Amino acid sequence: MREVIIEQQMGYKKSPNIKKIIVSSLIVVFFMLLVTVFVVVFMSVFVNVDGDSMRNSLLNNDWVLINKYNKNPKRNDIVVFDDDGVDLIKRVVAVEGDFVQFKVQYDKVLFFRGSSVDQLQQVVEDYIKEDMQPWFDMDETDVIEIHAGSVFVMGDNRNNSKDSRMIGVVDLESLRGVMYVRFKQGGFFEWFFKLIYRV
Repeated sequence: MREVIIEQQMGYKKSPNIKKIIVSSLIVVFFMLLVTVFVVVFMSVFVNVDGDSMRNSLLNNDWVLINKYNKNPKRNDIVVFDDDGVDLIKRVVAVEGDFVQFKVQYDKVLFFRGSSVDQLQQVVEDYIKEDMQPWFDMDETDVIEIHAGSVFVMGDNRNNSKDSRMIGVVDLESLRGVMYVRFKQGGFFEWFFKLIYRV
């Protein structure tokens, strides 16, 4: 009893309980894992990138995680949508209320966007793989209005992409979700996804 009193008078403190710290840390990690599993299982979908239409932003056989409840994408969002039973992954370049136009200048196609026909401005895109080239049945005089409930999408690899230039605007109802995580091909995640999806 006297020893305890002396320790208190001299300001000694008991060392922290290591066991309690470890248990508390494990509980926090456990709940973080639960939240992650909930988000992945109930709110997200894993999608395998098939093809090079989004190169260099996304490569063939990359995996992406999409939020299946996000059906209101913004400009520059990458989305997955259904096109006659086939999943396509593209970038949103124009949304409801936008007007878009394409014009040939020298040996490339320039992309213009605006809130009205009189306010079209060239869009500088630093994510595309290379300069866009003219495509079949392109019409420089055509100004496209993005109507309500739809978006205009294009692949970042503009010269190797089937997108709104060919299939028209994409209805939001056909969206499967908006991408929010990319997993590069190779390594643990590729092995894990192949194991889960047996691809």
